[in-house]
Amino acid sequence: MFVRKICVSVCAGSLAILAAGCGSNGTGGGSSSDAHISIGTFPITGALTDYVAQDKEFFKDNKIDAKIIPSMSGATAIQLMSNNKLQSYWIDFLSVLQASASGANVKVAGCLPSSAYEIVASASAGLASPGASFSDRVKALQGKTVGVTAIGAGTDRALTAILQAEGVDPKSVQRLAVGVPTAAAGQMKAGRIAAYVTGSNSGAYQVQKTVSGADVYLKTSEQEAPPTIRLFASPLWMVPGAWAAEDPAQVDDYMKAIIQARDWIVANPDEAAQIMSKDMFGGADLAIAKKSVDEYVQDAYQPSAKELTCSRDTFDAAKEIFVQQHMGDASKLTYDGIVLPRARQ
Repeated sequence: MFVRKICVSVCAGSLAILAAGCGSNGTGGGSSSDAHISIGTFPITGALTDYVAQDKEFFKDNKIDAKIIPSMSGATAIQLMSNNKLQSYWIDFLSVLQASASGANVKVAGCLPSSAYEIVASASAGLASPGASFSDRVKALQGKTVGVTAIGAGTDRALTAILQAEGVDPKSVQRLAVGVPTAAAGQMKAGRIAAYVTGSNSGAYQVQKTVSGADVYLKTSEQEAPPTIRLFASPLWMVPGAWAAEDPAQVDDYMKAIIQARDWIVANPDEAAQIMSKDMFGGADLAIAKKSVDEYVQDAYQPSAKELTCSRDTFDAAKEIFVQQHMGDASKLTYDGIVLPRARQ
């Protein structure tokens, strides 16, 4: 049985892993059958299932003792996961491929059938009208400054993919690393960026709340978007390969709790929004949380996603962009090698 207890402290916005009282394979508290795991999150809608599973005790029901670590970057998550110090993180397929190509032993435990990225734009930026074609809206970004969470992050890679899909030279768009949506709103309000790429609808709503006239400019989920763009951006749960190999039953139990949380959100959207506001937005932005949950339920929780499986087409689309952006050696990146059996279609 692969069991671990991780002690984590979040202080002044930085993450510290504390060794005192915690072994990499120690049982910690609880019964010997419990899985003691740490879950990294970022304040976007996709992380809601983890918070709901914790709040409604779905983790406990499935013998999972979970510690949620907020405001973690994808780079930090991959580093910790490579050392078996983190067991789950909500991320995109392209980032998993990049991590795997760099030697990180990470796997995909499940996907949602939604497309993760949205671009919200300032009304004063002089971009294309909302009624313009997807292609024309993308081309209108040329010569503009667009905010991303970080250079090289998933939002940055997504912007490059969107531009390339419509024949736009990525170098024609200036990137500015601005961090989380609340920081992006300040940059947009000051006129430093024309638009911002976010990995969730809640991020777009947070910008809209602060910037008068700001609105969603385009989504990777649009039917008019090229198929590769719609597919590659599917969000997923990344887990360490060591955990999956040593105790796949624990990974299954974790995903069972996530599926329970998903179903509960569908049945209780108003209460789910309250949990999002309380646990992800510091007790604020309940109206944003309600809009986010409603859209999330509509887009992500389709009947075909009952077991949160990941299609081979999704993998292939992400790999195509990985190769196109010269992100590393793709020769050893295979669907069966990265997607766990429980998540394959």
